[in-house]
Amino acid sequence: MMKMEIISSTAQLPTWYTPERYIHLKRASYDVILNELWLRHHANEDIEQGKECKELSLLFNKRFINDLDIPPDDAYNALGLNVKLISSPVLKILAGEVMRDCDATDNRYVHEIGMCNLFGDGFVSLNLKLATNSEIIDEFTILLDKLRKESNIPEPKREFRSVEKFDAIFQNHVFEYIDLTLWAKANNLKIPPRVFAEAIVNADKTPAFTATEIQNKVQRNAQQILSISYLKQLEVDIKTHRI
Repeated sequence: MMKMEIISSTAQLPTWYTPERYIHLKRASYDVILNELWLRHHANEDIEQGKECKELSLLFNKRFINDLDIPPDDAYNALGLNVKLISSPVLKILAGEVMRDCDATDNRYVHEIGMCNLFGDGFVSLNLKLATNSEIIDEFTILLDKLRKESNIPEPKREFRSVEKFDAIFQNHVFEYIDLTLWAKANNLKIPPRVFAEAIVNADKTPAFTATEIQNKVQRNAQQILSISYLKQLEVDIKTHRI
């Protein structure tokens, strides 16, 4: 295994790394922030597994991301389903060609549960004309345990407090820390906490953290925020307006 070179000063850091590069993220939409975190999650996975990382060319440059840079989510149409997807916190209502044959009877009251399974999601066909909101919720509550058991999809555990963990992204300068860490990994380099402490600064250019805080707080939060469990939770938090 090749020995890692230790970065000894901020002068050795890449030219694309500047504090100004991350200012826009503090004003970005939740979708932009989530998209940026997923980009880094996948890059980290590829680097860890020794794969060619396509995301690196996006990360390691001077780009500034905004909402217009995120492509529309057309994964379902890409499958040729030609469907319209409406998301809510609990139910996913699928309309279009997939459900047309299944829902030929317009006045059906008893809802079919788990009629369609795409990407690990259970889809529910609802007749909104005949069922009230409370009736739909009551019925779904009764059938939820059965649906999870038959689908072998257990209830996910929420490890993090939504607002506090989201705030930690910027309070701990997580994007700056992650980007430098990914750059170092990709180039077989190691950045010690002291150099991180010199590189990650506040708006007035004063150090945001001590070397000890980098090691004990920033690193821990960055690892948690980049985990798939948190990113999945953040997706739900955004959809349900918990943040």
